[in-house]
Amino acid sequence: MLFGPCPFRRPPHPRATPPASGHPGTPGAGDPRPAPGRTATHPVPAKPRPAFSRASKKKGRSVSDNATAGLCRMNIRTSGRSVDLAVPSDVPIADLLPVVIGYAGDELEESGLEHGGWVLQRLGGAPLDLESTAQALGLRDGDTLYLRPRVETLPEAHFDDLVDGMAGTLRERPHQWSQDATRWLLRTLLVCSVAAALVILVLPGAPVALRAAAAATVGLLLLAGAAAASRAMADNGTATALAVMAGPCLGAAGWLLPVLGAQDGSGAAATGSRLLSAAAASAAGAGLALIVISGPARFFLASAVVAVAAWLAGLLMALADLPAPHAAALVAVVATLLGAAVPGVSFWLAGLRMPPLPTNAEELQQGIDPEPGERLVTRTVRAEGWMTALYGAVGVICAGALTALGREHDTPARVTTAVLALLLTLHSRGIGNALQRVAVLLPGLWGAAVLVVSLAAGSGAGKRLLLVVLLSGLAAALAVLCWALPGRRLVPHWGRAAELLHSAAAIALLPLVLWVLGVYGRMRGVLG
Repeated sequence: MLFGPCPFRRPPHPRATPPASGHPGTPGAGDPRPAPGRTATHPVPAKPRPAFSRASKKKGRSVSDNATAGLCRMNIRTSGRSVDLAVPSDVPIADLLPVVIGYAGDELEESGLEHGGWVLQRLGGAPLDLESTAQALGLRDGDTLYLRPRVETLPEAHFDDLVDGMAGTLRERPHQWSQDATRWLLRTLLVCSVAAALVILVLPGAPVALRAAAAATVGLLLLAGAAAASRAMADNGTATALAVMAGPCLGAAGWLLPVLGAQDGSGAAATGSRLLSAAAASAAGAGLALIVISGPARFFLASAVVAVAAWLAGLLMALADLPAPHAAALVAVVATLLGAAVPGVSFWLAGLRMPPLPTNAEELQQGIDPEPGERLVTRTVRAEGWMTALYGAVGVICAGALTALGREHDTPARVTTAVLALLLTLHSRGIGNALQRVAVLLPGLWGAAVLVVSLAAGSGAGKRLLLVVLLSGLAAALAVLCWALPGRRLVPHWGRAAELLHSAAAIALLPLVLWVLGVYGRMRGVLG
């Protein structure tokens, strides 16, 4: 991670602050003593100007505002100069290094050709990762960095205390335990404890009325706790965790309500009525949670989308008396259509609007004003959050549908399960965000696993042995891909083949769902 030589001088970064010229004869990069004399910082204009003004040289005071957000003020030392710079903390060091070299001395750009470039490093530390930002590297105001040739870097510090050296090294390692980790652990335990309470309430044994009342009470208490955590403690993370779990609690109460007074709780219609009640209560809980706290609305939108999908499945089962796999197949089609519309819906929810296409010469001059950078960045991040939530909701819906379909032992359900799992897996390849890709990929893998287990459960010893051999071969192929695939550019025809297979799976899904519903058999019976 070293910066190469600069064959030409790049213009200063528009957010960087150039140095005041240091005094000749200041200690070199290898000398850790402070440089004598005074230095000054000055903001960089859009066009190059003199590095310092006469007034600043006299008074030695910084013209830049020390309270400016997003800047990191550091001292850069070379072999013959010491300069002060205020650089943006969110820009990679590699983009700032040409500016640093330019202000550290005009001769440094050409001399970099002789030794392969320059690096920045702390005293006693390794060269900085040029792909990281100052904020990611932990640079603070007043830090001193040394600009050194790549072949003459400063040696790293040697420790005379073994324990101190180990402690310092471990502190710099990633994934260290922190206050945020403790907070998230406690929130996870909170969610798990509420989930365990829900499982206990849903299990038969106690009176149904008592269990339904207890579930509703827990849900309302969670909403009250979420309101207190959000408004009194200003802890939106804990408030969101409490509020999100309120929906399932109210949904459990709704699931138990239709059982009261019912003589027969079995059958598709009875299950559909319970699912309708649970989905309505869960959606109401998501709406109440959005009202009582000021947390992000995307979590509650995802909960509401899942509740609407469950409500649709319950409606099909209650009114049309469809079995659960048939209702799940229809819901899977709706979820697939929603997944295709997620980017556009997220774009709209974030407040982003594309200007309409011009139809005449006058409209060419409309909508050409530049978008403010800060507002565009904020809304783009917001759109990414909406996409993550909606993809997560689609993944949960598809996982439930695949579970219901994959457990069936008839050929239409198994083929539909395989095609839907393949569709989700191929759709994830075009998603750039890691969380969004995992939200779509995991349901596809889950569907494949459910299908394999279902096949093994209904097969003899010979077929099970064949499945074991096939899965072992798949594991070996994946191991080879771990070494060969990451970082390698694939041949274009492989991507084109995946696109064609993706389109074929999407087109085949609806006919397969009709096959699961038995439409073709009924048509054959009607037509003779």
